[in-house]
Amino acid sequence: MNKRGMVGFVCTILFVGATSELALGLGEEQGKLRTWTDSTGKYRVEAEFVDLKDGKVRLKKRGGATITIPIERLSEGDQVFVKRQAARSGSERLRKLINDLEGKNAGRAAREIGKLGRRGKTAVLPLGRYLKKAPIGHQGEVAISLGKIGDRSAIPFLEAALPELATRGVAGVHVALMMLEHEPETQVAAITAILQDNNVRESNDRGFVLGYIRELGPKGRVFLPTVHDMMSLDPHEVRATLARLGDEPEKHVAWLIRELDGGKAAHAAYALGQIGPKAAPAIPKIIELMRRDASTTGNVQFTVTLPYIGAAAAKPLAELLQDKNPNIRFHAAIALNALGPDAKGALPLIVSARKREREEGVRRMLDSSIQTIESADE
Repeated sequence: MNKRGMVGFVCTILFVGATSELALGLGEEQGKLRTWTDSTGKYRVEAEFVDLKDGKVRLKKRGGATITIPIERLSEGDQVFVKRQAARSGSERLRKLINDLEGKNAGRAAREIGKLGRRGKTAVLPLGRYLKKAPIGHQGEVAISLGKIGDRSAIPFLEAALPELATRGVAGVHVALMMLEHEPETQVAAITAILQDNNVRESNDRGFVLGYIRELGPKGRVFLPTVHDMMSLDPHEVRATLARLGDEPEKHVAWLIRELDGGKAAHAAYALGQIGPKAAPAIPKIIELMRRDASTTGNVQFTVTLPYIGAAAAKPLAELLQDKNPNIRFHAAIALNALGPDAKGALPLIVSARKREREEGVRRMLDSSIQTIESADE
């Protein structure tokens, strides 16, 4: 929590000499008001537990306002309560995601389960069963989710699926097997072996390999020769991967910016989003293109890309809210909403735009963006 946030927290709670044991004893269920005490034992507040994310606890006070507090600034008893509630919420969410594997949202559920990592261990069996019947375009993603869970009980499902999968899913399975069977020091050889498969090299499946390498961050630099070798196959995604690994990012960003004016603009925009904050020099060009092509088709990829680039996109997007075209304003509002707290620097512009906006859809997006920014700042 920043200095302003801490002042806000202190100002909103009553000064007392309560102990952490008292805080622990009041209310034990998520969704019910309970008394929370800070780590000094001097301050407390009545609020409901909302969630724990990235080490920050979100609480909802009696009047409906929310506050966000780093978990380490809560009393020891409250920290225990939060971790217990977060684990319970995580179990309930995992059960729902497992159930969703049987419905129309199965693809999304599989991806979300993978994000849980080892916490998704109980989903290995249903996810392994879903792998065989998943749509062709989703098979690789399902396999990667099994790899991210990190439990070797997934290996038989992956090995059994290989002979039956379409080409699009093979690389995802190989990468997942590598994640489960190889230690980091042997992964270079494993990745190289996967990429020697022509079916993988010449298909979109190589994206699974490059995506895995990007997620490794600095540790992925051991793959630089392998990635460079793929340049002729997919220059956009390869350049995104090289930039993420710190290999001449300025050069690759400049090349991708030039590509935004060509027939591969969508590929270039996607790659710039994969680079993240280092792609900030591309923001003016992307904003220019959003103004130039007001169609939904023309703006969708840029709307997705800018939030991945991060906070540097906030003010340019907020300035787009002054455009006369409601479609442009709508896509700018969507991107700002996706930026979440990272749009804080543009909050005055967003509030001003909300006051004059007449389109209901744009107003809703701006309301959501403002609420997210203000909640994170409390």
